[in-house]
Amino acid sequence: MIKQIVMLAFTVLMVISINAQQIEKVNDINAKIASTKTLNWNFDSDTSTNAIKFLASIISYSQNNETGEWDKKNFRRRFSYDENMNDTLVLYSRIEENTNEWVDQAKVTRKYNAENKTLTQENIIFERSRTRFEETFNDDHKTIQMVNSRWNYNMSEWLHISKNRYSYNTDGTLQSDSLYIMYSISGTKMWKLVGKTEYTYDTEGKLVEDITYQQNWTDENTSDGWHFVNNKTYTYTPEGEIKEFMHYVWHPDSAQVIPHKRELTTYYTDKHTIYSFHKFDWDQDLNQWKETELKQYDNFENGFPEKCYTEIYGNTPSTSFQLFTYNYDLNKDQLILPTIGLNANETALFHHLIDKKFDYRADNETNTSTKTLESDYFYEDVETMNINDLEAGAGVRIYPNPASEYVLVRFNKKDNVLFKLYDINGKCLLTKNIKSNERINVSTLPSGFYIFSLIANGNKATGKLVKE
Repeated sequence: MIKQIVMLAFTVLMVISINAQQIEKVNDINAKIASTKTLNWNFDSDTSTNAIKFLASIISYSQNNETGEWDKKNFRRRFSYDENMNDTLVLYSRIEENTNEWVDQAKVTRKYNAENKTLTQENIIFERSRTRFEETFNDDHKTIQMVNSRWNYNMSEWLHISKNRYSYNTDGTLQSDSLYIMYSISGTKMWKLVGKTEYTYDTEGKLVEDITYQQNWTDENTSDGWHFVNNKTYTYTPEGEIKEFMHYVWHPDSAQVIPHKRELTTYYTDKHTIYSFHKFDWDQDLNQWKETELKQYDNFENGFPEKCYTEIYGNTPSTSFQLFTYNYDLNKDQLILPTIGLNANETALFHHLIDKKFDYRADNETNTSTKTLESDYFYEDVETMNINDLEAGAGVRIYPNPASEYVLVRFNKKDNVLFKLYDINGKCLLTKNIKSNERINVSTLPSGFYIFSLIANGNKATGKLVKE
């Protein structure tokens, strides 16, 4: 079980790493082909002013063999946010069967700059690995560099592994992505340029192709020159939605470019709502495409999909599906959701507040299915920060948030402000008159969510504090 959890956490962190450096830099920075990864639900509302609840945790359960009930705790994902509701932490835990206590397995932390752009992201699998991504931005708040480092436990320091540098066209779209690797040549560490990807767009600004090259270094000044590695092409429907993704690679044995992977997206009759994804691998022996995976969104009883069906083909075929139940009183724009820690199906189907998720394994031969997992989604109310004059005029900020040892409360007023801290049940834990930037000890508080209030001259501001 421990090995399975660790591998699950490792897989999640690997996906996060790949997305951060590859997919998101094209899809997120340019916002050109985001529909290839998620269903876009637009309710024409402003999340910053309409958000009512935020996703706090997800707990998955397996079946209790003794009672038959689905109440045996299995996995947990907990989410934390800063005062701007940026997600700052996702914590992966498993249940220890002997003690029935949660044991933390992995976590991802993020820090943001004043423009709410990710400054650093750190991925940790406890007692196994620790990686970090650090971003640098230009005056337009676009990422121009991302440095990837790994923690060396023996030396107790960060070691740089690779970095990406990004350049942009005059319209702000991503022009190129250069990859550097930290080499050790003759005992000297140095950055060497080993790869580059160039992006091409159509007249409407949609990404249509990217080409990647690489070079290898034999010594400090000598490389083997640039070699073509792969290229990807993107085609769209007349309505502007992504239709087909093609991936080609250089095949050294035949000394030619050959197809490698293909993704095909289909849509419902409105021509915008995604119906299915089809993934293919190129079979060079048969000289044809072989479908490897089908993902289909279904169950539109309430006007929105509530089911994701996945079929894997090949040597180890499998069929599975996930059913979601919803609270349709709250749509996605009324929720604060994390940008890390949700899987692809959850992200795609979070059009309204998800109550539960049911995982099934299907047997196509017998036309039966077996439930394998149940998951509950837990939310908490969003406490607004801009209540009145105290917040608007005093520049209130509490940091670090999440906190472990202490917090500092910053505000522009010269006079003391009354600080109160409550637990989620409304019990007052602390009342204190404080000055701006005064340190408040929270080390003895249990991990969880708390509400703080600041009172001055009859005005009041409230906010949420997360204790790690």
